[in-house]
Amino acid sequence: MLISLPMALVNLIESEGGKPIQVKVDALKKVLCHPDAANIPVAIYSIAGPYGTGKSFLLNCLLHLLHQQFISSEDAVNVTNQRLENVFSTGDGLNATTEGIYITKQPYVIKTENKEYPLVALFLMDTQGLFDFTHDTGSSGVIAGLSMLMSSIQFINFQNKIDGHSIQYICKFAESAIPSDWNKKKGYALFQRMFFLVRDWIEKQDYTVGVEGGKKYLDLVQTRQKSDEHQDLVEFLKSHFNDELECSLLPRPGDIIENYTDGKQVCLIKDVGQKLMTIVKNLFESYFLPNNILPRKLGNSIYSGEELYEFLIDFADSVNTGKASLAESYLQCGHNMQMREKILLPCLVHYWRQMSDTIKSLRGTEFEPYWKIITQSELNEFHLKFEASALKKYSEMEKPGNKSFQERWKKKLETFLQQLLKEMKDDIEARKTYVNIINGFAAKLNEGVSLKSNKKIDEIAKEAVKTTIDDIKAKIPERFHRRFLQQLLDDLKMIHTQVAKKNRRNRIILAAGVTGIVGAALTAAIMFIPPVLALAVAAEASTAGIISGWIAGAGAGGMFMGATVSTIAIAFEEQAAIEDEVDQDSLENKNMFITLSDGSTKISIPRE
Repeated sequence: MLISLPMALVNLIESEGGKPIQVKVDALKKVLCHPDAANIPVAIYSIAGPYGTGKSFLLNCLLHLLHQQFISSEDAVNVTNQRLENVFSTGDGLNATTEGIYITKQPYVIKTENKEYPLVALFLMDTQGLFDFTHDTGSSGVIAGLSMLMSSIQFINFQNKIDGHSIQYICKFAESAIPSDWNKKKGYALFQRMFFLVRDWIEKQDYTVGVEGGKKYLDLVQTRQKSDEHQDLVEFLKSHFNDELECSLLPRPGDIIENYTDGKQVCLIKDVGQKLMTIVKNLFESYFLPNNILPRKLGNSIYSGEELYEFLIDFADSVNTGKASLAESYLQCGHNMQMREKILLPCLVHYWRQMSDTIKSLRGTEFEPYWKIITQSELNEFHLKFEASALKKYSEMEKPGNKSFQERWKKKLETFLQQLLKEMKDDIEARKTYVNIINGFAAKLNEGVSLKSNKKIDEIAKEAVKTTIDDIKAKIPERFHRRFLQQLLDDLKMIHTQVAKKNRRNRIILAAGVTGIVGAALTAAIMFIPPVLALAVAAEASTAGIISGWIAGAGAGGMFMGATVSTIAIAFEEQAAIEDEVDQDSLENKNMFITLSDGSTKISIPRE
């Protein structure tokens, strides 16, 4: 997705002189629930630090490199002569330029090769100059905390070195945002990754610019003067972030850039010091390239934009109403995350696996699949049994918060269990509906088997595919559309593969029931052949595909020729029509998880 520069930013903080700081909930929702971010994992890279350390300038450089990934090579010519857009406003270092928290209004949607998250919505975020002369430590604590709660990587800017003054600053930053008893030893660190950036670094032996020098320098900071506060702070931060601390040393940007103070001057990429630009590019390659994107993760779950928004609501509400202290607000976030990840998720998975395994093990007298034979009363009976098991598991687990808080989450669990029951019922009905649709699809194609005109056969095949796609979208619930469109595509590909086999017997048998193959990828599905062709099939797709039938004399040749033409037409010409309907990038992720929501909490569990 190409986003034009300069792009719009949104301020998430409202701060008027003398009034308590407020989180703009509507703005937060508008950003995180953007159509391109709401239902896919989000990555938020935030930068914070003392004012005047070049946070906004660095973000502008990274944004420029990011934008280059989305334009054609023809548009990227003369990159060095391109203007460095002042999207994140820069200043003279004497007055804090950024007031509040500014985040890109819409994300860059990055396509990855990671099956767990094939698409990621990436946002960049800039904070005000923390602990400047105009904001008290309470306001700065809110800004620092919101920044860390949102971000998958929290960059912290330091000027020249990590010294005693910088340590005092980062101590305030950490103390205001991290509950003292909340750490990853409990298995649910609230924060993900912290990355120190030391700006305007003067190279010294063994401490060269870049990540390697930064790692050595961070080791030095941790080990020198063991009695001082350096080591204690770094160990404190390590215990509250899921990932290891990182550090990079950045050189000066050059004289031209250092005089780039009011945002009105034209700054070209070539004006940026070559050494700094090299380090920035290395940083970009480590975290911005498609397969290196780091999505926001809490506990064991990767969060979508909507899920992250719901996670932040209690924090924002506490800040805006003043009904809880800052420390209590963070504690509430921690408790919510623990209940979601460590309590509810295992209980829901426990229920779903018991329910699925039991139901899918059912078989009729003729090896009929579970979804064909199970009754609604049997489903309800199984639900009551496994619901009780899940609630018992919940009652036995050690939970945070008071009794009222625990009861509230118990009600959420009960709501989600009912949704899982509905999911199972809807899934069964969708499978039955799909089989009926495919039987209609097969009947349409069989009308053309006796035709001698290949052109008419192809026309019938094309119309049958279109009708089938329309039927799937009209008769099956929307959340199953991608799965069954993909199923149709897989079935057609399988048909073509079978037609192309050299074994003439298989080809003739297939010809008789070429479009009756159903459900190769459906769990414990049955392959059906239209009754009009007098074929009988009963096989589990997971073990073997047995196609048997009766074909009479000379008719087989004509049927085979017609079916071959039809299936090839479908598999090659009409396959594109289905692929257009299937979101290939998010299909696998959609099929792997069931998403549950009660309006304030959203949670996804593995389907299998």
